[in-house]
Amino acid sequence: MSVSRQLIKEGYTHPNYIASYGTSAGATIVAQCANKYPEIYKACILNHPYLDVLSCLIDKKYRFYS
Repeated sequence: MSVSRQLIKEGYTHPNYIASYGTSAGATIVAQCANKYPEIYKACILNHPYLDVLSCLIDKKYRFYS
């Protein structure tokens, strides 16, 4: 997020030309940034996003600890 803002501030790019990409947990961060800062991220690619964290914490079959 801060890198995108700095690139815009220094005139290297414009928000219309910034896209982001994330896989798994990284896709969760990309989705958060896209929702929180829609004025900066016009396009996002979420490859296998891990978005349902609460269900995975509740369901015992996804727990890897006792």
